[in-house]
Amino acid sequence: MKILGYVFFLGFTLFGSRTVWAQSPDFTVSGRKCIPEGDCGGDSTVFRGTGAGVTAWLWNFGDPSAPGKEQTSNRQTARHLYLQLGQYTVTLTVTRPNKPDSVITKKVSINDLPLRFEFFKGKEDTTICPGTKLLLDPYEGMTNVPANLKYSWYPTGDTTRTILADKAKCYSVEVKNDSGCSRNDRINVKICGENDQQQAAKWYFGANAGIEFKGGQPSAVGDGKVNTPEGVSAISDKQGNLLFYTDGITVYDKDGKPIRYRNPADSVRVSGKLGGSGTSTQSALIVPQPACRGCETIYYIFTTNDSTQQLSYTIIDMRGNKGKGEIVEPNIPLHGGSTERVSSVQNPKDSTYWVVTRDTGSNVYRFYRVTKNGVVEGPTKALGLPSPTKGQAEGYLKFSNNGKKIALIVPGPPRNYVEVYDFNDTTGAMRNKVTIDLGPSPPTAYGVEFSPDGTNMFVSLTGDGTTPSQLIRYNVENMDSTVITLTKVTLDSTSREKFGALQYAPDGKI
Repeated sequence: MKILGYVFFLGFTLFGSRTVWAQSPDFTVSGRKCIPEGDCGGDSTVFRGTGAGVTAWLWNFGDPSAPGKEQTSNRQTARHLYLQLGQYTVTLTVTRPNKPDSVITKKVSINDLPLRFEFFKGKEDTTICPGTKLLLDPYEGMTNVPANLKYSWYPTGDTTRTILADKAKCYSVEVKNDSGCSRNDRINVKICGENDQQQAAKWYFGANAGIEFKGGQPSAVGDGKVNTPEGVSAISDKQGNLLFYTDGITVYDKDGKPIRYRNPADSVRVSGKLGGSGTSTQSALIVPQPACRGCETIYYIFTTNDSTQQLSYTIIDMRGNKGKGEIVEPNIPLHGGSTERVSSVQNPKDSTYWVVTRDTGSNVYRFYRVTKNGVVEGPTKALGLPSPTKGQAEGYLKFSNNGKKIALIVPGPPRNYVEVYDFNDTTGAMRNKVTIDLGPSPPTAYGVEFSPDGTNMFVSLTGDGTTPSQLIRYNVENMDSTVITLTKVTLDSTSREKFGALQYAPDGKI
């Protein structure tokens, strides 16, 4: 979600020959200013307060129909869902030391949605035969359709009312009226005999290397554009068609070309680079924004940077540039003082995603939620071993594929450790911490991954030429450090190779 903060400088104080400007309190309004879209729950209107030296924020959303506790907020950035049409008076009261409270008031209009529609009377899937085409029209058979509606189709990028679907894909359309309010719907088109659910079907990494999992079998591809020793991320659609990939610095489309910026000024502002680093362990992580009635068209690229310690995210809209994607907003800062670790898992209850990072110099885990409204800051949790040195901030953070466990590598020197927790993918709770001593460093612990069912954990240790690289397996069914340590199996030990990251693949192997 795009949140803009505007700063107005309205006053100044003279101290000798210096002029010191005082930042006046104000607030901005962003997000959707529309009533909810049926059973999708609606997108909140976002209010962001600005002002120097503020010690307290108090919002009143001017919505008497809302439950009492939802009528106000004390956060700097607040969200409110308006359920009814109309104009509302929003008031922000700002408290600053040694000054009277400032009260800012603005009017917010909540608008109506376009004419309702559903594909094929609410069906989510339809199947066509190879070589045939399916006409998609959101208002098929309707005669009272306003002429001023605007259409945006995914994945074709068309802006017409109708399109022809001839491939196995998720097709969705956003219909928008003059007030900027929109409705969405999707239809999953399947081709007889073809498989889906292949979002990890193509990888790009290392020095222009790649792997493709067609039909579940891996094969090498050599058309990759990334050239980096560490973290990368790639995503395909459910049919295995590549969407884009990145090293955390440049985003490449399915044709291997850098994805363009929607606003060229943004490219100039960030020098054409995302906030990642070629030497960050997990430089980039791609997370889709959950969609209620549309296809997944918005993606977030979370980036870490070992030099700046800045955690940021960039918004990609795959409806842009005729389905090749556009960078909507780059390098939105989330947290300074972050390690090189970032990982994600889906919450099966509401289809949102947990994104977890860890602070540098401490043992604080930091949680975020990716919802259909955007990125929402979650709780922080101080657990486990701290990472006081730069080297100890380099190991991987990984969820198990079933979302039930999470592991963190804490590399040496002097010794290597891995922390394992049971994870509740519904509530975000971490419990039953187990710390396993992996031995002296070097070799240096780096990668971690789980078996598909989460019962076994694999750890890679990187040799330095005098000590061999190792690949180790532990059984983590019984969350007891003594029991887990006794299950240790060294699968490989070699001085000829340097082991790095570990990744679960679509063929069920690592």
